[in-house]
Amino acid sequence: MILISTITILAMISPYMTVDLYDKTKVYFLIYFSLDAIFKIITEGLILDKNSYLRQPWNLFDFFVLIIGYLELFLTGIYIYIVIHFHILILLIY
Repeated sequence: MILISTITILAMISPYMTVDLYDKTKVYFLIYFSLDAIFKIITEGLILDKNSYLRQPWNLFDFFVLIIGYLELFLTGIYIYIVIHFHILILLIY
């Protein structure tokens, strides 16, 4: 689901797209996936159960991407580029 949303955002980027629209889109997707993670954590548990949220590989990956998304949202300057490159590296390794 995150992959589909990322492809959607990348497909929407054009020379005529304003930065403001791109930033709003990132925030909307971040909110949506945060709610998805919260609901899954409430229903499955965080880590203690055998089938809990952070013990499933895809959910762990989604949670990591959410953390990267929040870091990207709140950090500015040179740190943003470090976070983005680290995110790409993790995607390539995974």
